[in-house]
Amino acid sequence: QFPGEVFQVLQSLQMLFLNPVFGEQTLLKVRRDYYDFIQERRRSKHQKEILHEEVLKQKLLQSNNAKGKAKSPKPDKTKKNEKTTDMQSTETGKQKDKDKDK
Repeated sequence: QFPGEVFQVLQSLQMLFLNPVFGEQTLLKVRRDYYDFIQERRRSKHQKEILHEEVLKQKLLQSNNAKGKAKSPKPDKTKKNEKTTDMQSTETGKQKDKDKDK
């Protein structure tokens, strides 16, 4: 019924009450085990938070890169296309002027 860590703590407490001769040593052992358990949990929680932040940063960078790549070429192409069409129209205009002169 109990999770593993809780069961170990309960077992240690049971040993403490059943063996009063070794009570003090058992109590110290329980304290050490509990302290180690808490420290490990904090460490793993902190590591999970760091990993989560790194994953979020990577996703953000990827989304920014994807948006940047999707948006940046389009305006460049339209500007280039506009320039080329302007140049073509002026060239055709010049040719028409030459044809009129003939």
